[in-house]
Amino acid sequence: MQAEENKSPGSRPFFQRAMSMGFCGILFLLLALATDPAAARDGFSYNLELRGLESLGEDRVRQTFEDHSVLRNRKSENLVSVSNLRARLRQDVDLLQRILRAEGYYESGISEKLSRHQNKFNILISVDPGPRFTLSKVEISYSVDPDPETRQQALQALDLSPDAPLRSEDILTAQTRMIVIFPDLGYPLATADDRKIIVDHATRTASVEFMVSPGPRLHFGNARFEGLSSINQSYLQRMVGWQPGSFYNQQQVDEFRARLVKTGLFRSVNISLAEQEGPDRDIMVRLVENKHRTISVSGGYATSDGLSSNASWQHRNIFGNGERLLIGAHLAEIEQSLTARLDKPNFRRLDQTLSLETSAKNENTDAYDALTGEARVGLERLLTKHIAANLSVFGQYADISNSDNDRTYWLAALPAGVRWDNSNDILDPTTGFRVSLATAPTFIFNGANEFYLRSEVHASAYYPLDGDHDIVLAARVRAGSVYGISFDELPAKERFFSGGGGSVRGYGYQDIGPKDSDGDPIGGRSVAEINGEIRVHISDNLSVVPFMDGGNVYQSTLPGFDGFRWGAGLGVRYHTSFGPLRVDAATPLNRLPGESRFHLYISLGQAF
Repeated sequence: MQAEENKSPGSRPFFQRAMSMGFCGILFLLLALATDPAAARDGFSYNLELRGLESLGEDRVRQTFEDHSVLRNRKSENLVSVSNLRARLRQDVDLLQRILRAEGYYESGISEKLSRHQNKFNILISVDPGPRFTLSKVEISYSVDPDPETRQQALQALDLSPDAPLRSEDILTAQTRMIVIFPDLGYPLATADDRKIIVDHATRTASVEFMVSPGPRLHFGNARFEGLSSINQSYLQRMVGWQPGSFYNQQQVDEFRARLVKTGLFRSVNISLAEQEGPDRDIMVRLVENKHRTISVSGGYATSDGLSSNASWQHRNIFGNGERLLIGAHLAEIEQSLTARLDKPNFRRLDQTLSLETSAKNENTDAYDALTGEARVGLERLLTKHIAANLSVFGQYADISNSDNDRTYWLAALPAGVRWDNSNDILDPTTGFRVSLATAPTFIFNGANEFYLRSEVHASAYYPLDGDHDIVLAARVRAGSVYGISFDELPAKERFFSGGGGSVRGYGYQDIGPKDSDGDPIGGRSVAEINGEIRVHISDNLSVVPFMDGGNVYQSTLPGFDGFRWGAGLGVRYHTSFGPLRVDAATPLNRLPGESRFHLYISLGQAF
């Protein structure tokens, strides 16, 4: 019997061990050649220079390259391998080639040069853009031809003309513009299938063909609502902007959705085409109602007028047609009031609101003491997306006493106004502007009847200084005038006052302007104010706000815009889901004897 020999690893033949050692040596040698010992210790550094793009006369190619360049964006990373550096260079050359082609340069030439001084490399990329290709023909082909008007409008929507540069971005944008036209013309199921670009290097032009499946042309059916529990369907039906049988129009559907969302009655709004046969399609409106009752409480503080608090109860659908009833109370050291307001939206027509309001108020300020009862009936109509006009009938009973006299009177007015608001947020705007103009022919009945015209304009603007809106410049102006009545005959409550957290910070409430012999403000027939802030976000929830305000009150009919009282300070905003919490500290810059050196204001929302 032959015994089997059991060999250990150490007893392998000599030539096998030699081959293994040789392979390891070759591998070590290759690694040594690919890696510079000094570079492994210190790493490579390099400079990148790009030449040849100056002839294009635009920075778009260079900017796009620098935004995506591997060599630019990863320059801070150490390189320990020349091959790694060359790989990055090849990536950048390929990137630049693709960018040039996307801009219409199909015959560009690119060369690169790599030179070295110790561990420092200089990289030069030279570009010859060559001629720019242009469009020769633009057309749309359809799986099923739509009507001639649709074909014409779709072609116009492309906004691509022969001889225009052959840019990929322009072609993609044109396709998007083109396809969104179809739902507005009755083709909500239209899809962009593909596009074909044929480049002719002989003529240095290209033809572009967009392929579209328009689908059937549909007509509006009825709006069918789901999910309603407390809201009357007839009220929502009035918001529908189309007539059954008319061609489908996506813009009308979007406007309908916006009206539903604007009511604040719904937590969710979903609109879609019903699954039906034939060209007539009902519109399915699936809704989830919000809770309609809200209780809110807020408070504030100012050095001059102390603590204040507000409480309100609101029902946003009290009679089932979106009517909003608000009952509110305000309690402060200088003012106590109770207010009730009922708004009926879409009154008689879309985007028109009827308002009924009444209030009782007691005021105890340095300027006057007043007990008043007021009632107002108003109508506001939205003229455009950003512009609204309003007209009201206003009545007031007032019992007022001040340093001049005690006075009881009845007042009637016809306030009218217009406002233009394209700001992006109600409580915390970062862009846009607001302008409001109000004027009120006013009659006073107290034995000697008086008539005058009271007018006021407010304007504010918001300008972001950076792309993220983290730094916002905000400015506001206010001017007012009373015409047709003497200062002495004008009731104290109808006069203009200035000073405080809502006008000129650094001063007490109503503390700017003419004063009597006791140093109490008496107001004026005109006013002018100006405010400026820089709102700087330092974190997601916190911002600091340096500000400067100025203003004055005048006994003349028109403001003189002189003798301004100035205040400056620093504020802090803590941003919450329901608006910023504002804390402002301010000091008067031209303080008069007896005036406070410091004022603090705490409230909700920006100053303007």
